[in-house]
Amino acid sequence: MAVASTTGSSGVLLGSFVIAAPSATDGVSLFSIRNLGPMMTMYSLDLSCTGVLYNHTPNPKVSGLFGTFKMATTRMGNRNQECRSTLRRDQILVSNAKLDGKGFLTLDTLRCLACVLPEQYPLPPTSQLPTSHNPKRLPEQVHTQNDSSSGSSNDEDDSDTDDNDEQCTSRSDTASSSSDSEPPADLPPSRSALPALATVSYTWQEVKEGELVFLDMHGSTTLEYKSMSPAVALVFVARISADEWNVHWYSLNGRNFNLKNKYQTWTKFWTDPAWARKEKLKKHDIPSTDLIFKYWYAKTVSPESMVPIRIPPDMYVTAKVIQSDTVRLPTALITDVLLPLSK
Repeated sequence: MAVASTTGSSGVLLGSFVIAAPSATDGVSLFSIRNLGPMMTMYSLDLSCTGVLYNHTPNPKVSGLFGTFKMATTRMGNRNQECRSTLRRDQILVSNAKLDGKGFLTLDTLRCLACVLPEQYPLPPTSQLPTSHNPKRLPEQVHTQNDSSSGSSNDEDDSDTDDNDEQCTSRSDTASSSSDSEPPADLPPSRSALPALATVSYTWQEVKEGELVFLDMHGSTTLEYKSMSPAVALVFVARISADEWNVHWYSLNGRNFNLKNKYQTWTKFWTDPAWARKEKLKKHDIPSTDLIFKYWYAKTVSPESMVPIRIPPDMYVTAKVIQSDTVRLPTALITDVLLPLSK
């Protein structure tokens, strides 16, 4: 990946991973961006954000960051808490870093780090790469601090010819789909229609900010969920407090799941479908995170309304979820997990 000798202008997205050096003597660490700070956008030159530290377990067979990463925690009383640090833009060396489903940094991420710090973190010859980092895997777009490109990447086109309704919509297209739906205002009084799994696979106490989860909408009076089976809402968890969540809502494309398609598509529910024109955004402008959250419909909900399953984190990238108007999940998640759970 070519690295341009420009100032640090790459976007730092809420929920994305970055490789940063908060201390000049302690090397680099992996962080997940939890908060961009007041009055900050992802392009703020004076950015000061909060990052959650991830611990690295090295691979003894090769030097560098080829081991696995896991969120660092510290014991506070009778519970574990995240280890958070304040990061400045000049301390962030690689933004939009990628972790695969097994906790390894992708090879493209490590290439970018090698470009920034070639002496400290050189990339070994291909023949010496560990099996965890197969060089034949598809490259992912990663931006370094010196990367002059700040545009968003295109979605991978993996849909079949019968998946026409799965294509991502532009912000101008979203207006018509959002305006035809009613706000997901009514939460059901209980989640009795979706019993917990015999062995609970994921509890609401384990959910972190920036995750996608399903809410049980059985019993809701909202028209969208009356015709849906199973009646669930896809939401983005933006803020977590002791007994409530602030979540942003999606609307399923269609009255019900189309199980003939490989993927199911949800579109963000906007409070003002014409917000992009209202904010005078041009066609190729990238809106700030603050603008997106300003118009993305939000509501406070009880975490106990969550369907007790985890949407696998390798099915989506939080930073891309925030920027994209739509999100796609495989139909197998509906047929193999949600439907059996609702019976």
